Amino acid sequence: QQETRRALARAVALAPQDPTVMAAQADSFYRLDNDYPLAYALYQKAQAAAPGDARIVLFMAITERRLGLWDRSIANFETAHAMDPANVFIATQMADTMGRMNDWEPLGRLLDEWLPRYHQSRDLLATKVSQLMNTGDLAAAPNLFDRIPVNSNTLYTTVGNDLHRWQRDYPGLIAFWDQPEVFT
Repeated sequence: QQETRRALARAVALAPQDPTVMAAQADSFYRLDNDYPLAYALYQKAQAAAPGDARIVLFMAITERRLGLWDRSIANFETAHAMDPANVFIATQMADTMGRMNDWEPLGRLLDEWLPRYHQSRDLLATKVSQLMNTGDLAAAPNLFDRIPVNSNTLYTTVGNDLHRWQRDYPGLIAFWDQPEVFT
């Protein structure tokens, strides 16, 4: 952390108005200090200086989510995704945010559009399983869940755990947690 802070202080001294430096400062306040309001102010400044930078807009959206500015967060995820439509991380973060908002129906439509494009994304598949569960489609959810390679990702394990519990499949739940890949 100390080395990171020293490098950042040097960058700020050399180019305080550079949007990349401002975004790095914002990243530091967000990740190292948990100072989300200050990080947000710096992301806004950086975005004003570099309006075409999808990464800055993405991290503004993530910070807005952290601050409870849900609608602004979604709007900025949409903007970032339009700027960089091949970036699956933007898609997964927006989908995650919509799930946290319990915005299941629009999320389902979006996932139906995105899954063919990002067919390798385990996170989007797991989010789709969660969306199916939360809209009452417990018949389709297990079939889709079975398409996800077993892994130790938090989203995968949470959805797998919930799916087995919601189905009251306790032997399946025990077998799920007994898979060595879940703990890798």
